[in-house]
Amino acid sequence: MQGTWIRKPTGDCTVIFVHGFNSNGEDCWKHENGTYWIDLLKDDQEFESLGIYLYTYQTNLLSGAYSLSDVVDDLKERLINFDNVINNHKIVFVCHSMGGIIVRKFLVERINDLLDKKRRNWAFSSCISFIRLELCKLA
Repeated sequence: MQGTWIRKPTGDCTVIFVHGFNSNGEDCWKHENGTYWIDLLKDDQEFESLGIYLYTYQTNLLSGAYSLSDVVDDLKERLINFDNVINNHKIVFVCHSMGGIIVRKFLVERINDLLDKKRRNWAFSSCISFIRLELCKLA
C-alpha cells in the first residue's frame, strides 16, 4: 500500500485517486490509447493549484491476507498522519470500483477523525469504467 503526491496543492483543494479491484494506480486511470487521467489533470493550467494524490493498494488474488479494513486503516494513516492530505480545505475523491467501497468505508468509519480536522467540503465520485473510457477518448 502506498500514497503518492503527484503534485502538492498550492490552493485549497486536493483530488485523491483510488483505483479498483485487480488494478493499480497506473493502469486504472490509463486509456488503451495511453491517455492518463492524472496527467490530464496535472497538465491543465486551469487546475495548476490543485493537489493530486494517488493511493494504491494490492488487489490481486496473490496479494496476501489483508482485509478491506486493513486497507481503510492504511488509507486513514496516509491521509491524516503521514502525508497530511486531509489538511486541505476541500477534498475530492475519484474512485473506481472497489476504490469507491474503500473510500465510503473510510468516510463512515473515520468521520470523527475528519470532523476533528474540520473538513467542510467533500466530494465523492465513484467512476464507472465505461465513463472513464469515453472521457479518455475525448482527450
